[in-house]
Amino acid sequence: PTLNSTISRPSFNGTCTVSLECKAAPDRNVTYSWTVGRQTYKGPELQRSISTQDGAIAFTCTITNVVSNKSASLTETCRNQTSTNTTLKSERHGGV
Repeated sequence: PTLNSTISRPSFNGTCTVSLECKAAPDRNVTYSWTVGRQTYKGPELQRSISTQDGAIAFTCTITNVVSNKSASLTETCRNQTSTNTTLKSERHGGV
C-alpha cells in the first residue's frame, strides 16, 4: 500500500489534524482498515486529531483481499512547525 499523510500545525489548544489516505494498486475487491493504538477504523481515508502532548503516534493501514493482506505504517507527531505532507510506499510481495 501507499500512504499519504498531511498534518496541520497545532491549533490554539495544542492539537493537530492528521489526514491519511491509503491506496492499493490495483484497487479491486480490497478492504481497508486503520489501526491507531488499540482502535481500528474502516475505509481508505482517516482523519484524526492528535495533541502536542501525545508524542509520536503510529498509524497502520492494512489492505485485505481474498488472497492476502499488506500493511504500511507511519508515525506522526504534533509539533510547533509548519504543515507537512508525507508519502510512504511499502514493499509489495504479490497479492495486494
